Amino acid sequence: SKDHFEIAVRKAGKVTSALHALDVGHAVGVRGPLGKGFPSFEDLAKKDILLVGGGIGIITVRSVAEYFSDERTKYTNKLTVFYGARSPADLLFEDSYEKWGKRGEVLITIDKEDPAWKGNVGLITTLFDKTKVNPAGYALLCGPPIMYKFVVQKLKELGFKDDHILIALERNMNCVLGLCQKCGVGDKYVCIDGPVFTYEELKKIPGSL
Repeated sequence: SKDHFEIAVRKAGKVTSALHALDVGHAVGVRGPLGKGFPSFEDLAKKDILLVGGGIGIITVRSVAEYFSDERTKYTNKLTVFYGARSPADLLFEDSYEKWGKRGEVLITIDKEDPAWKGNVGLITTLFDKTKVNPAGYALLCGPPIMYKFVVQKLKELGFKDDHILIALERNMNCVLGLCQKCGVGDKYVCIDGPVFTYEELKKIPGSL
């Protein structure tokens, strides 16, 4: 349905705790969209897509997975999802994996052995050994900063173009207007120049990854 949108909020501090305390029917103000997101779905649809979500980073790439899963008859590009979490208990959106997989593949890994888990165990980069990924496509990444370096290394080894590797950076953003300067990355601000950057942009900025 296009008459609503969804957000996922992790309970982590005062503001997010207040949001979790709200009941159905409460009003919430939303301002946006702000900054620069992923390319349009029409542009992404021209290539196969690899989504890499680490931890709660799956929330950011989920919208892309949902869109292309809902539009299976409109587009023919393949969708591959790599998702890594700390444990089975930390996995999000489990009821969506089957639907996403109808567009291609969904591969999941957890960090450590768990009696309740029969799937892959190890870093998210181990999923590259489990399937073939089209290097002529797009790779959309969101996760903990330490993940980017190793995932990008794998993508470059496969032959992905720098401007087809799209990375959603995580930084402390307060004003989201480029005024407080707390989310500075080189001469860029994550809040207004990002949060999505190409690897082509980020490799020129020391310390960005």
